[in-house]
Amino acid sequence: MTGSRHLRRSRLVSYYLHGGFGPSARWRMQSVEPSGGAARPTRGPLSPVVAFVALIAVLALLGSIISLTRPDTPKPNAPLTSTEEEAHFALTDEEAISRFEELHDLFRAGSMNRDPSVISVAMTSDSRLIDTALADVRQLTRDEVLDQSVFVTEDIRVLRNTPDEIVLRQVVTIEPKFVSEKTGDTVNSSPAVRRVVHWVLKQEDSAWRVFDAVAVSSRAITP
Repeated sequence: MTGSRHLRRSRLVSYYLHGGFGPSARWRMQSVEPSGGAARPTRGPLSPVVAFVALIAVLALLGSIISLTRPDTPKPNAPLTSTEEEAHFALTDEEAISRFEELHDLFRAGSMNRDPSVISVAMTSDSRLIDTALADVRQLTRDEVLDQSVFVTEDIRVLRNTPDEIVLRQVVTIEPKFVSEKTGDTVNSSPAVRRVVHWVLKQEDSAWRVFDAVAVSSRAITP
């Protein structure tokens, strides 16, 4: 009981709705003193041009040192792979149950309001239920019938929870009731049933949606 794909399929009509550089030496200028001795080099003032060149060299050296000691600029995060995206949207069991309840409410709203757009939002584009669910809504509209069935979830638990698939087991009591839109008369009323349903959720467009649902047991509730 770790997935629904191996379970016997039983469709539920109305339920689905439902480097731097620097100077190498000091710059010097030499002059000869008018003395009787041998000429010897002496230091004189730097010319403006030489001073300017020396300043540029020093600034370049400082810039090189700063660039070498500055921390690396952080690189932008690389795009997430599909597997990483799935893991990013993984749910805890509690979150999975909460998401399922939201989706189930959408199913019921879609059926009761006969709104196919709501059902489409709740399902993946490749859901095994979507064609049947949308057909049920269209049928209700053509027949001018309102779905006033009552669904009560008695128990819900997670059977499987992975980054790409969640399987939940729902025990639900259903009291079917369909009413004529024109007269308000009940046109179809069946005994209440208790069903065990396995729901499969998958990710699509960064959201968990219904992929499949299978009724694994169903029994009538006697008054």
